[in-house]
Amino acid sequence: MIYNRSLVEEIEKFIALCQSYDELYIYGAAENQELLARYLHICGMDIKGFLVSVPDGKSMTPDMLDISQNKKIAVILGLSDRYYNEIFGSLLQHGIKKIIFLPEYLKVHIADKMRVRKPEDMVIEINLADHCNLNCCGCDHFSQLAPPRLLGTDEFERDIKRLSELTDGKLGVLALMGGEPLLNKNASEFGKIARSFFPSVNINYFTNGLLLNRVDEQFWVSCRDNNCSIQLTQYPINIDMKKIRKKALAYDVQLEVFYEAGDKLGSTRKSTHKYVLDISGNQKAYCFAGCFQMNRCIVLRHGKIFACPMSAYIEYFNQHFNQKLIIGTKDYVDIYKISSFEEIARFTSTPVPFCRYCNVGMRALCPWKRSEKSIYEYILKGERENEQ
Repeated sequence: MIYNRSLVEEIEKFIALCQSYDELYIYGAAENQELLARYLHICGMDIKGFLVSVPDGKSMTPDMLDISQNKKIAVILGLSDRYYNEIFGSLLQHGIKKIIFLPEYLKVHIADKMRVRKPEDMVIEINLADHCNLNCCGCDHFSQLAPPRLLGTDEFERDIKRLSELTDGKLGVLALMGGEPLLNKNASEFGKIARSFFPSVNINYFTNGLLLNRVDEQFWVSCRDNNCSIQLTQYPINIDMKKIRKKALAYDVQLEVFYEAGDKLGSTRKSTHKYVLDISGNQKAYCFAGCFQMNRCIVLRHGKIFACPMSAYIEYFNQHFNQKLIIGTKDYVDIYKISSFEEIARFTSTPVPFCRYCNVGMRALCPWKRSEKSIYEYILKGERENEQ
């Protein structure tokens, strides 16, 4: 079932409507309206100004004077829907009839994607192992396609130290991931190293749980001593969850089991996302706002910050399927060539060239299954034939 199409369709309709006018104004001048203006600028449209009511409530800013006489000018209603009646009536009173409305959820969604985050609001993902022991269909890290590849502690410490310098030791979450992170024999050391540079940050190991009953005591002790939690996604596979919970309790380690919306806490995950790639690279730039990974799933890999896992690990897709999806210098930020966290935050809130390969409108929720390592786990039927 396609779940992301309606959001992208709303974005497409909004952009098409905006493009039909020569000049655009936004009603409202707070943060969310400024973020909406930033989004439109990225999409190739600059607004002429922000409109607000003056204190007497009966008139508006001087910019309104000539707008009502120009049929090629429109005003985007950028404030919350709860102000709809008041603003709409005021605009009509001033002769403004070309009004563009956005659904409330879309206004909030675009603002969230465009927001330049603080360190405390950012999640950084780091793969301790690029490969995996589960072989999930359509993995967004391409782990089922990756050869055995482990992150070394020296490289990790060097990059984490630099990241800490840029963020002043602050982050929302530092996610130690994979692939399957517990395939790395030094898994317990990464939490210890990370904690030394990020004293108060949430540090989480993300695992499928297959190895939790086999790792040595050192891992559990390290999690306890360095206050690292374990985030477990329970797939429909045979693992002894009772034993895992018992161990976590015995070592006083926080264990959280992910579950699907509508299911009870700790239930088995029965579905997964299908991430659809457009290998021709013809996706429209403005559709990035429909991507839930945008400004959320940020990856640190080999000293570089990537906007999402798809761009960070696309080499495995390219190698396995003999494709040439391009990663250029504008698709990442080198943490050793920047001087502030703001450069990271600005980068992660801006689309990258790689976005042209992601067909976010066709992303789907489908039943979880093991991978057959087919290219059609990532592309639509017929696309490959059209490429060749």
